Amino acid sequence: MLLNDGRFDGKQFLGRKTIELMRVNHLSHLDPPKINPEPLGFGLGGSVVTDLAKTGAPGSIGTFGWGGYATTSVEMDSKEKCLFLFFFQHLPYDQDGILGKCSRLAYQALVD
Repeated sequence: MLLNDGRFDGKQFLGRKTIELMRVNHLSHLDPPKINPEPLGFGLGGSVVTDLAKTGAPGSIGTFGWGGYATTSVEMDSKEKCLFLFFFQHLPYDQDGILGKCSRLAYQALVD
């Protein structure tokens, strides 16, 4: 539903504009180095990519998601219509950068 502009199973649950508002950075007014380090911001419910060049990885501006404990992550890219779920159950969190590596592989596999 979050990836599909508020629609799920053919029904509209949230307004398109509500979803758009969830996918933008709401912390741009805070001191970036301390509270909101680029290339990520924080929308209504998760992190949001605000500067693709600074990520150093393929993706899209506005990709949003949430990182969980034990190297788990969900990323939603509405431009590519992709949902990435990573559940590694490993501590310390993302010790070897596995989340970034898997995300890069997933984007590199996209074809038109």
